[in-house]
Amino acid sequence: MILAIFGLSAIAYALGKFFFVVKIIGGAYLIWLGYKMWTAETITINSAMSAGKKNGWQRFISGLLITLSNPKVILFYCGFLPTFMDLRGLDAVDIAIVAGVVAMVLTSVMAIYSYSAAHARRLFTSRRATRNLNRGAGTVLVGTGVIIATR
Repeated sequence: MILAIFGLSAIAYALGKFFFVVKIIGGAYLIWLGYKMWTAETITINSAMSAGKKNGWQRFISGLLITLSNPKVILFYCGFLPTFMDLRGLDAVDIAIVAGVVAMVLTSVMAIYSYSAAHARRLFTSRRATRNLNRGAGTVLVGTGVIIATR
């Protein structure tokens, strides 16, 4: 998120009105991801879970590294942050507050996802259920992409 703040503020300042294109590209990318998810081949949870088991800290570090290195997260913030705040007007305290709030929210949301996934695993053992999950998530991605691109 901090990379997105600093990178976007520099890009937005340098490109001015051209920054609109970045927002459209971000929205289009989310729409494309949603389409790919909608049309993805379904695999069942049992076949996906055949990998070796890890302890709690290994899973935490893996999840943290995946989140921090995910380009989709940076692209999300590239489209999301400029919509709600003037990035050029942020000082060090503002950035720390935004980063802290985002970290708390992401940690809370990911903990809820993790807990829910552990308990919902049995619901997604059929191909039909997995296909419906993919289509629901794909629809959300397409909707988010349309909202970002049109605002």
